[in-house]
Amino acid sequence: MLAEAKVEAVHLLVRGLAEYSPKIAKSTHLEQKPGATLQSAQDLDRNTREFNESARHYFTVYETSMSPKKKAEAVICLSQELINAGSFRQAREFLKRSKALALELTPRDRTLLQAQAEGKLGWIADYELGFSEELVRFKRSRDILEEIPEESWGAKEKELYSTSYHFSGRARVGLADAGVDREANINLAKECFINARHLDEELDVPTINEKVGHGYAWEGRCYLRSRETGLAKDAIQKALDHFFRHHDQFPQAQIMAHYHMLIGEAYLWWEDYLRARGNFQKAVEIRGGGKGIYPKDTADALGGIAAAYWKEGKIKRAAPYFIKAVRANPKILFKGLLGG
Repeated sequence: MLAEAKVEAVHLLVRGLAEYSPKIAKSTHLEQKPGATLQSAQDLDRNTREFNESARHYFTVYETSMSPKKKAEAVICLSQELINAGSFRQAREFLKRSKALALELTPRDRTLLQAQAEGKLGWIADYELGFSEELVRFKRSRDILEEIPEESWGAKEKELYSTSYHFSGRARVGLADAGVDREANINLAKECFINARHLDEELDVPTINEKVGHGYAWEGRCYLRSRETGLAKDAIQKALDHFFRHHDQFPQAQIMAHYHMLIGEAYLWWEDYLRARGNFQKAVEIRGGGKGIYPKDTADALGGIAAAYWKEGKIKRAAPYFIKAVRANPKILFKGLLGG
């Protein structure tokens, strides 16, 4: 019970800071962009990873389109870009607006929008270390989605369903790392990631290698935690194969940062701290030292370097990297508190 209470307390604290702290809370300036379309927003996201600019294009479509269906797609995609940019409070505000918009849609489109909105709230919970809420949100998303006959599902429904399992697995890993039913949660996480990966392998989307790669990567992390070294190495190698393929298609996506993060984590578990630090450092460089996209990932990589030095007993060498990690993403302090 103590571990569960700690998880909930940290979630409430992180959520409060993420929404109201002047040093941690983020806000994206939104304005209408002439000529913006759903396609231009998607191109910005895929080709440049400029989340704030992509958000402004989605915002324009949401504000100006006369089509309820286009407005619904825009508000969901806008909320995702705001989440990527760390503007969680704004994302929640637009997700609230989707409730009124749902009344203008057909029953099928309304159901999809409601399932998508729950999923986005689950993403926010994941970033705010709200693992219990994350499980609830994604389970609710699946339940709503199942109201649509599966034989009529398109790419959006299938992708949403697989994502709900993937993030449920991440929540289980977070709970396990925090000391909540470690063995049971790791075993449940494995099931979630395997389910998600099997679904992803059937998708016909440009980012299939990224999705399948992340699935194998998280399976590998589970096997590292359960000390199943052979299975961990196999899953990690498959993840790397898919990451390389995605990199060949979309080099601007910085997927190789995930590659080096995964290898760095593995070497930490295997107590090869020199190689762990080298891979975490490469991840930092790819992410632009915290000035590029995904400062959260940069913080995790810097924290990995600090952890490698710490485990070697080199506390003075670890401290500067830990400080840099906190500056890149102050919430990493609370992740450490939970044991992640």
